[in-house]
Amino acid sequence: MCVSPKRPLVSFIVRAHNLEKYLGKCLDSILSQAFDDYEIVLINNHSRDGSERICRDYAAASAKIRYYRLEGEHTGGDAIIAGVRQSSGEYIHLIDGDDELAPKVYDKIAAVLQRERPDVLFGGFSSILDEKIVSFADTPFDPKHINGQTKDAALTYLSQKQPFILATWRLIVSRRLSKLYARTLMSVVPIAYGAHFDVFISIRILIAARSIRYMENPLYRYRVRSASISRASEADQVLDCMKFMINLDRYMGETAMTDSERFFAYAYAKQYFFQLSAALCTLTDEQVMEVAIRIAEAFMPNSATSKLFSASPVAASLIHAVLSKGDRAGIVSHRASCMAEVKRVARIISAKQGRVYLAPTGNIGLYMKHAFSSVGVKISGFFDNDRLKDGMLLADAPVRLPSFVKEIAEQITIVIASRYANVRDEMYDQFIELGIEKDHLLVFEF
Repeated sequence: MCVSPKRPLVSFIVRAHNLEKYLGKCLDSILSQAFDDYEIVLINNHSRDGSERICRDYAAASAKIRYYRLEGEHTGGDAIIAGVRQSSGEYIHLIDGDDELAPKVYDKIAAVLQRERPDVLFGGFSSILDEKIVSFADTPFDPKHINGQTKDAALTYLSQKQPFILATWRLIVSRRLSKLYARTLMSVVPIAYGAHFDVFISIRILIAARSIRYMENPLYRYRVRSASISRASEADQVLDCMKFMINLDRYMGETAMTDSERFFAYAYAKQYFFQLSAALCTLTDEQVMEVAIRIAEAFMPNSATSKLFSASPVAASLIHAVLSKGDRAGIVSHRASCMAEVKRVARIISAKQGRVYLAPTGNIGLYMKHAFSSVGVKISGFFDNDRLKDGMLLADAPVRLPSFVKEIAEQITIVIASRYANVRDEMYDQFIELGIEKDHLLVFEF
């Protein structure tokens, strides 16, 4: 397929909402690429800071940039819809205005896009830490399990090789598939948007793709900051995870057609069910009731659960309790069952000697530390394979690499709690190899 001379190869859709501190660096990271067959569709999504001036200055200085300002209530979906409608490229790459492209990388990307014409291309990413907060590390993938494989084979591999961090900024999408952005966003009421809606859209894109290509190079620099939408409170995490599962349930039962597509969607359903359950354990009774009311009000009461969750009766019953009856007791009851599991594991821990550690870190680690502390179990520290976290403090507890267990003279108990099933299994095997007895390893699951 030849590239139309009237179309650039790539449309970068840059979205900005009150990002004056970062927007210039974001745009410079695109404009400085050696690759030049692109346009920048710059969307100012109702900013109230100095982003307007920055947008106008850059648009005036570069013919590559077309600038649009949205008015009214701020939603991330509006910016995506406007950007896709105004774009003309053969491929679409959504860029958050506080992030950056990796230097000198897009000439390599362009060569692959022009030569192979994949429906979706994604690559590695690195993180920019503005503040001393916990980041997440990228997972290295083996290209031979993705490139040149069928879409179903690639999805099966990615389902099993978690965490596969999904976000719209990670996917370079063909124009054919970019229409899904607008269709998905326009078919969901604004109240259903959440911090994880980005993941939901990405799942739909990957399932609809005919071919997927992976590049090992870090293509993108994701800025991690406390003000980011992904840094939501525990109560908001519960609400957003519920929104994610319900949206996935509503659409994927009809959209996912093959076993590999259903397995891919279900892998994320299980992950967010785990995250919702862990976050629930941090809330007070009053907060749980408030969240239950918000969930019951957010969705129509007569939605049916699809076959996607047939292998997860707990998730299905939780969704039914909220949707079919608007029953607040559903999520309140689920929180009670989650805390019952925490207490059960706490009793096992209490019967053992020595200090207690959690593995790995991240949001789940923080939630579980809070949950165990609330039932009288003191967590002495964390173990994590991310070398960037080694030696830092997380909620006043030190983080160390798993190999540090060899330097601990006393008996210890390690609770492994991760929303990724393969990570739980891999860390269990890792600690066995490091000499921890099986009786002192507890794998926590909801």
